[in-house]
Amino acid sequence: MTNFSDYILIFNQKSPLINRLTSDTLMGGFFYYLSLFDKQKFLEFYDKFCLEEPPFLTSSFFPYFYLPVNGNFLLSLVEEKEDLSMVKKIKKITFVEEGFFEEKDKKAFLFRKIEEKDESYYLHIKREMVNIKDKKENQGQALPYTIDGYYFKDKKGYFLLRIFEEKEKDFIIDFFKQIFDFGIGKRVSVNFNHFEFEDLRKIEVKNEGEFFLNLSFCQFKGEEKNLVKPLFFDIEEKNPRLGPIFSLGRPFKKSFFGIKEGGVFKAKDKRPFFGMVNKNLYPKENFLPIQIVYCLPYYFSL
Repeated sequence: MTNFSDYILIFNQKSPLINRLTSDTLMGGFFYYLSLFDKQKFLEFYDKFCLEEPPFLTSSFFPYFYLPVNGNFLLSLVEEKEDLSMVKKIKKITFVEEGFFEEKDKKAFLFRKIEEKDESYYLHIKREMVNIKDKKENQGQALPYTIDGYYFKDKKGYFLLRIFEEKEKDFIIDFFKQIFDFGIGKRVSVNFNHFEFEDLRKIEVKNEGEFFLNLSFCQFKGEEKNLVKPLFFDIEEKNPRLGPIFSLGRPFKKSFFGIKEGGVFKAKDKRPFFGMVNKNLYPKENFLPIQIVYCLPYYFSL
Protein backbone atom coordinates (compact mmCIF):
# COMPACT_ATOMS: atom_id res chain seq x y z
CA MET A 1 0.00 0.00 0.00
CA THR A 2 2.11 2.86 -1.25
CA ASN A 3 -0.61 4.98 -2.84
CA PHE A 4 -2.66 7.09 -0.48
CA SER A 5 -3.96 10.60 0.03
CA ASP A 6 -4.08 12.59 3.27
CA TYR A 7 -6.84 14.88 4.49
CA ILE A 8 -7.62 16.72 7.69
CA LEU A 9 -11.19 17.02 8.94
CA ILE A 10 -11.75 20.06 11.13
CA PHE A 11 -14.62 20.28 13.62
CA ASN A 12 -16.00 22.86 16.04
CA GLN A 13 -17.05 21.64 19.46
CA LYS A 14 -20.77 21.98 20.14
CA SER A 15 -20.26 20.50 23.61
CA PRO A 16 -17.27 19.72 25.80
CA LEU A 17 -15.12 16.61 25.54
CA ILE A 18 -15.19 14.21 28.45
CA ASN A 19 -12.45 11.86 27.26
CA ARG A 20 -9.54 11.87 24.84
CA LEU A 21 -10.74 10.78 21.41
CA THR A 22 -8.03 8.34 20.44
CA SER A 23 -7.78 6.78 17.00
CA ASP A 24 -9.21 3.44 18.16
CA THR A 25 -12.20 5.33 19.59
CA LEU A 26 -12.74 7.07 16.24
CA MET A 27 -12.48 3.75 14.40
CA GLY A 28 -14.75 2.05 16.92
CA GLY A 29 -17.37 4.78 16.51
CA PHE A 30 -17.13 4.52 12.73
CA PHE A 31 -17.66 0.75 12.76
CA TYR A 32 -20.40 0.86 15.38
CA TYR A 33 -22.52 3.34 13.42
CA LEU A 34 -21.69 1.58 10.14
CA SER A 35 -22.97 -1.74 11.53
CA LEU A 36 -26.31 -0.04 12.20
CA PHE A 37 -26.71 1.78 8.88
CA ASP A 38 -25.01 -0.42 6.27
CA LYS A 39 -24.33 -4.01 7.32
CA GLN A 40 -22.85 -4.98 3.94
CA LYS A 41 -20.36 -2.12 3.96
CA PHE A 42 -19.54 -2.90 7.59
CA LEU A 43 -18.63 -6.52 6.74
CA GLU A 44 -16.63 -5.41 3.71
CA PHE A 45 -14.55 -2.93 5.71
CA TYR A 46 -14.24 -5.32 8.67
CA ASP A 47 -12.67 -8.00 6.47
CA LYS A 48 -10.24 -5.57 4.87
CA PHE A 49 -8.98 -4.28 8.20
CA CYS A 50 -8.52 -7.81 9.54
CA LEU A 51 -6.57 -8.74 6.39
CA GLU A 52 -4.23 -5.75 6.96
CA GLU A 53 -5.63 -3.97 3.91
CA PRO A 54 -7.34 -0.99 5.57
CA PRO A 55 -9.26 1.31 3.19
CA PHE A 56 -8.36 4.20 5.51
CA LEU A 57 -6.76 5.08 8.84
CA THR A 58 -7.11 8.01 11.20
CA SER A 59 -4.98 9.78 13.73
CA SER A 60 -6.41 10.58 17.13
CA PHE A 61 -8.35 13.83 17.58
CA PHE A 62 -6.14 16.81 18.43
CA PRO A 63 -6.53 20.53 19.16
CA TYR A 64 -6.25 22.51 15.96
CA PHE A 65 -3.46 22.69 14.56
CA TYR A 66 -1.21 20.88 17.04
CA LEU A 67 0.57 17.55 17.05
CA PRO A 68 1.13 15.36 20.14
CA VAL A 69 4.69 14.96 21.41
CA ASN A 70 6.40 12.92 24.07
CA GLY A 71 7.88 15.11 26.81
CA ASN A 72 11.08 13.06 27.12
CA PHE A 73 11.74 13.65 23.42
CA LEU A 74 11.53 17.40 23.98
CA LEU A 75 13.84 17.13 26.98
CA SER A 76 16.36 15.26 24.83
CA LEU A 77 16.74 18.46 22.78
CA VAL A 78 17.80 20.38 25.86
CA GLU A 79 21.24 20.35 27.44
CA GLU A 80 21.49 19.23 31.06
CA LYS A 81 22.86 22.61 32.14
CA GLU A 82 19.65 24.40 31.14
CA ASP A 83 17.75 26.33 33.78
CA LEU A 84 15.56 24.05 35.96
CA SER A 85 12.54 26.31 35.50
CA MET A 86 12.84 25.86 31.73
CA VAL A 87 12.96 22.08 32.13
CA LYS A 88 9.81 22.17 34.27
CA LYS A 89 8.00 24.16 31.58
CA ILE A 90 9.05 21.69 28.90
CA LYS A 91 7.69 18.79 30.97
CA LYS A 92 4.23 20.40 30.82
CA ILE A 93 4.18 20.41 27.02
CA THR A 94 2.04 17.69 25.43
CA PHE A 95 1.44 19.31 22.03
CA VAL A 96 3.51 21.38 19.64
CA GLU A 97 2.54 23.37 16.58
CA GLU A 98 2.65 21.35 13.38
CA GLY A 99 5.57 23.39 12.03
CA PHE A 100 7.81 22.30 14.90
CA PHE A 101 8.85 19.08 13.16
CA GLU A 102 9.89 20.91 10.02
CA GLU A 103 12.16 23.29 11.94
CA LYS A 104 15.91 22.66 11.63
CA ASP A 105 16.61 24.24 15.02
CA LYS A 106 13.89 22.57 17.09
CA LYS A 107 15.42 23.66 20.38
CA ALA A 108 15.27 27.36 19.45
CA PHE A 109 11.67 26.94 18.24
CA LEU A 110 10.76 25.22 21.50
CA PHE A 111 12.33 27.91 23.68
CA ARG A 112 10.66 30.64 21.67
CA LYS A 113 7.27 29.11 22.26
CA ILE A 114 7.92 28.75 25.97
CA GLU A 115 8.87 32.42 26.18
CA GLU A 116 5.58 33.26 24.46
CA LYS A 117 3.86 31.26 27.24
CA ASP A 118 1.73 29.44 24.69
CA GLU A 119 1.14 26.28 26.74
CA SER A 120 -2.65 26.26 26.96
CA TYR A 121 -4.50 23.70 24.83
CA TYR A 122 -7.64 23.24 26.93
CA LEU A 123 -10.37 25.13 28.72
CA HIS A 124 -11.54 22.95 31.62
CA ILE A 125 -15.16 23.14 32.70
CA LYS A 126 -17.39 21.49 35.30
CA ARG A 127 -20.92 20.45 34.46
CA GLU A 128 -23.52 19.84 37.17
CA MET A 129 -25.70 16.79 36.50
CA VAL A 130 -28.53 15.00 38.30
CA ASN A 131 -28.53 11.22 38.78
CA ILE A 132 -32.07 9.99 38.08
CA LYS A 133 -30.94 6.44 37.26
CA ASP A 134 -30.23 5.41 40.86
CA LYS A 135 -33.17 7.09 42.61
CA LYS A 136 -34.33 3.83 44.21
CA GLU A 137 -30.94 3.29 45.89
CA ASN A 138 -31.02 6.91 47.15
CA GLN A 139 -34.41 6.92 48.93
CA GLY A 140 -36.14 8.27 45.83
CA GLN A 141 -33.85 11.27 45.53
CA ALA A 142 -32.15 12.39 42.32
CA LEU A 143 -28.73 13.33 43.65
CA PRO A 144 -26.53 15.92 41.97
CA TYR A 145 -23.01 15.18 40.80
CA THR A 146 -20.28 16.95 38.82
CA ILE A 147 -18.60 15.89 35.58
CA ASP A 148 -15.32 17.40 34.44
CA GLY A 149 -15.01 18.20 30.75
CA TYR A 150 -12.95 20.41 28.52
CA TYR A 151 -12.91 22.38 25.31
CA PHE A 152 -9.96 22.63 22.98
CA LYS A 153 -8.36 25.99 22.47
CA ASP A 154 -10.74 27.99 20.23
CA LYS A 155 -13.16 25.03 20.56
CA LYS A 156 -11.68 23.55 17.42
CA GLY A 157 -10.12 20.13 16.77
CA TYR A 158 -9.09 17.94 13.86
CA PHE A 159 -7.83 14.52 12.86
CA LEU A 160 -5.73 13.26 9.98
CA LEU A 161 -7.45 10.85 7.60
CA ARG A 162 -5.29 8.69 5.35
CA ILE A 163 -7.25 7.21 2.44
CA PHE A 164 -5.91 4.09 0.70
CA GLU A 165 -9.01 3.35 -1.42
CA GLU A 166 -9.80 6.51 -3.32
CA LYS A 167 -13.15 5.17 -4.52
CA GLU A 168 -14.32 5.07 -0.90
CA LYS A 169 -13.14 8.59 -0.08
CA ASP A 170 -16.47 10.42 -0.32
CA PHE A 171 -18.32 7.75 1.67
CA ILE A 172 -15.72 7.69 4.47
CA ILE A 173 -15.55 11.47 4.81
CA ASP A 174 -19.32 11.94 4.75
CA PHE A 175 -19.80 9.20 7.31
CA PHE A 176 -17.27 10.74 9.71
CA LYS A 177 -19.09 14.07 9.39
CA GLN A 178 -22.32 12.37 10.43
CA ILE A 179 -20.96 10.45 13.41
CA PHE A 180 -19.19 13.51 14.82
CA ASP A 181 -22.54 15.26 14.68
CA PHE A 182 -24.28 12.29 16.36
CA GLY A 183 -21.59 12.25 19.04
CA ILE A 184 -18.67 9.89 19.59
CA GLY A 185 -17.08 8.54 22.74
CA LYS A 186 -18.35 8.68 26.31
CA ARG A 187 -21.49 10.40 27.58
CA VAL A 188 -22.86 11.50 24.22
CA SER A 189 -26.38 10.93 25.58
CA VAL A 190 -25.87 13.76 28.09
CA ASN A 191 -24.45 16.18 25.54
CA PHE A 192 -20.73 15.55 25.64
CA ASN A 193 -18.50 14.93 22.59
CA HIS A 194 -20.70 16.51 19.90
CA PHE A 195 -19.21 18.43 16.99
CA GLU A 196 -20.02 20.52 13.97
CA PHE A 197 -18.06 19.99 10.76
CA GLU A 198 -16.10 23.03 9.62
CA ASP A 199 -13.71 22.11 6.83
CA LEU A 200 -11.99 19.39 4.81
CA ARG A 201 -8.49 19.96 3.49
CA LYS A 202 -6.29 17.78 1.36
CA ILE A 203 -2.73 18.04 2.61
CA GLU A 204 0.71 16.84 1.59
CA VAL A 205 2.41 15.18 4.55
CA LYS A 206 6.15 15.25 4.00
CA ASN A 207 7.25 11.66 4.45
CA GLU A 208 10.86 12.70 4.81
CA GLY A 209 13.37 11.67 7.47
CA GLU A 210 14.17 8.45 9.26
CA PHE A 211 12.25 9.30 12.45
CA PHE A 212 8.51 9.29 12.93
CA LEU A 213 5.90 10.50 15.38
CA ASN A 214 3.00 8.14 15.98
CA LEU A 215 -0.28 10.00 15.54
CA SER A 216 -2.52 7.20 16.76
CA PHE A 217 -3.02 5.01 19.79
CA CYS A 218 -1.35 1.82 18.62
CA GLN A 219 0.20 -1.57 19.13
CA PHE A 220 3.05 -2.90 17.01
CA LYS A 221 3.17 -6.45 15.72
CA GLY A 222 5.95 -8.67 17.02
CA GLU A 223 7.57 -9.00 13.62
CA GLU A 224 7.82 -5.21 13.32
CA LYS A 225 10.51 -5.02 16.02
CA ASN A 226 13.13 -5.25 13.25
CA LEU A 227 11.51 -2.37 11.36
CA VAL A 228 10.95 0.13 14.17
CA LYS A 229 13.32 1.28 16.90
CA PRO A 230 11.52 2.87 19.89
CA LEU A 231 13.14 6.05 21.23
CA PHE A 232 10.63 7.97 23.39
CA PHE A 233 7.12 6.76 24.15
CA ASP A 234 4.52 6.26 26.89
CA ILE A 235 2.36 3.22 27.53
CA GLU A 236 -1.32 3.49 28.42
CA GLU A 237 -3.84 0.90 29.58
CA LYS A 238 -7.17 0.77 27.78
CA ASN A 239 -10.42 -0.80 28.94
CA PRO A 240 -12.57 -0.52 25.81
CA ARG A 241 -16.26 -1.28 25.67
CA LEU A 242 -18.68 -2.29 22.95
CA GLY A 243 -21.31 -0.02 21.46
CA PRO A 244 -24.60 0.20 23.42
CA ILE A 245 -26.58 -2.27 21.31
CA PHE A 246 -23.89 -4.96 21.48
CA SER A 247 -22.88 -4.52 25.12
CA LEU A 248 -25.89 -5.80 27.04
CA GLY A 249 -24.35 -9.10 28.17
CA ARG A 250 -20.69 -8.20 28.50
CA PRO A 251 -20.08 -4.49 27.90
CA PHE A 252 -16.29 -4.39 28.23
CA LYS A 253 -13.57 -5.98 26.19
CA LYS A 254 -10.40 -7.16 27.91
CA SER A 255 -8.08 -4.39 28.99
CA PHE A 256 -4.83 -4.03 27.07
CA PHE A 257 -1.79 -1.79 26.83
CA GLY A 258 -0.91 0.39 23.86
CA ILE A 259 1.40 3.23 22.89
CA LYS A 260 0.09 6.76 23.36
CA GLU A 261 0.16 9.31 20.58
CA GLY A 262 3.29 11.43 20.40
CA GLY A 263 5.87 8.66 20.71
CA VAL A 264 9.05 9.03 18.67
CA PHE A 265 10.52 6.10 16.77
CA LYS A 266 13.25 5.44 14.23
CA ALA A 267 12.08 3.67 11.09
CA LYS A 268 14.28 1.11 9.39
CA ASP A 269 11.60 0.64 6.75
CA LYS A 270 9.35 3.59 5.91
CA ARG A 271 5.75 2.51 5.57
CA PRO A 272 2.44 4.39 5.42
CA PHE A 273 1.33 2.49 8.53
CA PHE A 274 2.44 -0.06 11.09
CA GLY A 275 0.56 -1.92 13.75
CA MET A 276 -2.31 -4.35 13.80
CA VAL A 277 -5.90 -5.25 14.50
CA ASN A 278 -6.22 -6.77 17.97
CA LYS A 279 -8.65 -9.71 17.80
CA ASN A 280 -8.02 -11.13 21.28
CA LEU A 281 -10.06 -8.84 23.49
CA TYR A 282 -13.46 -10.53 23.53
CA PRO A 283 -14.80 -14.13 23.63
CA LYS A 284 -15.67 -15.25 20.13
CA GLU A 285 -19.43 -15.65 19.85
CA ASN A 286 -21.62 -14.75 16.88
CA PHE A 287 -19.20 -12.04 15.91
CA LEU A 288 -15.67 -11.06 16.85
CA PRO A 289 -15.19 -7.51 18.17
CA ILE A 290 -11.84 -6.06 17.22
CA GLN A 291 -9.70 -3.12 18.31
CA ILE A 292 -8.07 -1.20 15.45
CA VAL A 293 -4.65 -0.18 16.74
CA TYR A 294 -2.68 0.63 13.61
CA CYS A 295 0.11 3.19 13.88
CA LEU A 296 -0.16 6.24 11.64
CA PRO A 297 3.39 7.64 11.26
CA TYR A 298 4.43 11.25 10.69
CA TYR A 299 8.02 11.21 9.39
CA PHE A 300 10.52 13.93 10.19
CA SER A 301 14.25 14.65 10.49
CA LEU A 302 16.25 15.74 13.51
